[in-house]
Amino acid sequence: MAIKVLLPIKPSKIKREYHILTKLNHPTVVKILDIVRCPHLRTASLVMEYFPHQDFRELYQRLNIKDIKFYGRQLFEVIIEVFRD
Repeated sequence: MAIKVLLPIKPSKIKREYHILTKLNHPTVVKILDIVRCPHLRTASLVMEYFPHQDFRELYQRLNIKDIKFYGRQLFEVIIEVFRD
């Protein structure tokens, strides 16, 4: 499980991000499990499935043009899926 703490921002932005993440059903996108709020800190947090990451500064040095095209295509597929509905 991973938690993304959202700094105090407008509730509409939190709802938008939550809505988009709940609609995404793609193998390369982590699934959102829940949203929780901390009344004392006045922040919200998104609870998502855990996915081990690698620092982008290390990763991008090993990417070639074929990799960039592959990941770019996956990104566009996800964007199209979100805006299709």
